Amino acid sequence: MERKITLPIVHLNGTSARDLTEGYCRAAVAVQDALIAVGKIEFNARDYYPVDGLWDAALKERGAQVLALHNMHLDLQKIAEHCSQFIKP
Repeated sequence: MERKITLPIVHLNGTSARDLTEGYCRAAVAVQDALIAVGKIEFNARDYYPVDGLWDAALKERGAQVLALHNMHLDLQKIAEHCSQFIKP
């Protein structure tokens, strides 16, 4: 299911389409970098024993964190793409 996000309205009294596009693109790159950094973290069950259930909880939390970053990245890209349509040549 596609997530619904609120897109900015580009108009003369607001932020320029170029500034909006560049800002959202920079943020999307930063979130992508965060996803890569999280993927490089050593994440292993041996760091969560001997307490029962800790690894399962950590695994579930990590999945939710990665999904949240992924969704944010998609949202930022979608907003940047929307704003870019209003850049005048």
